[in-house]
Amino acid sequence: MCAIDRRPSHTAGGIYPTVQSAILRGSVMDLVMADSVGNAPQGRRWVALTAGIALLVIAVFVAAKSGSCAPQPSVSASGHTHTNSSGAGEGADDQSRPTALSQADASASAAESDASRRRGQGEVLARAEWGRDAGQVGRTRPDEANPEAPMAFVVQPDGTVIVLDQVNRRLQRFARDGSLLAPIALSLRAPQDLVLGPNGSLVVTDRLLDERVAVLDADGRERGRIPIVGSGIEHAGNVTSTIVDRDEILLERQHTRLVRAGRTDGTPLVGDAGARDTVPGRPTRDGTAFLRAGITETEAGRVYVTRLARPSEDHVYTRELRVPMQAVQILLLDSDRAGTIYLAVAGPDRTPVGQDAAIDAPHRLVLVCLEGSRGAVLGQVAIRANQGAEETFREFFVPDEGGAVYAARSERGVEYQRYDCRP
Repeated sequence: MCAIDRRPSHTAGGIYPTVQSAILRGSVMDLVMADSVGNAPQGRRWVALTAGIALLVIAVFVAAKSGSCAPQPSVSASGHTHTNSSGAGEGADDQSRPTALSQADASASAAESDASRRRGQGEVLARAEWGRDAGQVGRTRPDEANPEAPMAFVVQPDGTVIVLDQVNRRLQRFARDGSLLAPIALSLRAPQDLVLGPNGSLVVTDRLLDERVAVLDADGRERGRIPIVGSGIEHAGNVTSTIVDRDEILLERQHTRLVRAGRTDGTPLVGDAGARDTVPGRPTRDGTAFLRAGITETEAGRVYVTRLARPSEDHVYTRELRVPMQAVQILLLDSDRAGTIYLAVAGPDRTPVGQDAAIDAPHRLVLVCLEGSRGAVLGQVAIRANQGAEETFREFFVPDEGGAVYAARSERGVEYQRYDCRP
């Protein structure tokens, strides 16, 4: 009986309480009619007794229906109650009303499992101090330029953390237990992005000086270089992300479409008449869709995620969310192999303190998990945002098995912390 009442289209106060009331009124009416037909006092007493017992049974039944078995509103991982608009979580074709995420985070959820709480506490996979020595990573703070920290990192399936230490022109590597492995020297002069390829290969992008994408094998040997400038990309500096889709290398053009630039064996991809194909968004790792995300309204903290079918590019849904601060940056849009979507948004608190509140207010960071096929919110985790001004290119990495790893910087160095917003 409880399973029937949990149908999402009929919540407490909807159809089922009305049906219960009708049954209750009908039962009383039947008993009154039986009493009016019978003339003997004994018959009337029997009818009254029967009516009382029936009413008691029905009252217990109604109380049970409105209690623990009643339909419950959807609750985010932080315990905040929210209601999706029509079509929200059901693959609606239009943009839905924002789903508000709470200001308290996953630690406030009493229903969250112990395993989920441990995943949300920022397990440290690797750490490194600033510097040039073995096991350290470079950070620069020039007087007339932006300070720099390691631009990107990846986590291999065996747990090895590989950091793009472009200041020291190397890939710094840490084993699963955090111990230091031999670094890989880089020949690119200004690398900024690093992604995983198949079979342990690595893809490193230099969009500023060499304007090339270098493909390295698992041992760090360079397989080949792919030019960035060409059909679809006029200026290498317009590249905002590098993505590997199976055996293809895609370059994001100013946060819009992605250009198929080459293959992970180091060969360029060029179509008819030198043209390079494009796709409308980030491919999901399960191969079923393309993803896009953006900011709808900064001060209100409104952001959206759009899913397009693959390969047709048909619109599946646009899910709009409201984070508990101003939405200034989207630091992550990715998916795991199971199809879960990960979105990270950063920005200052909404409460204005003065004219420069957006600059002076401490930044906050929220990691949100969405169910892939419908876009329903699965949960969220608050992460302590980096407060420094170091220029970076990629602060998150999503492993195939799920969860997200964050590069948390401090005055001493950087830690690579694992978080998980899934229930």
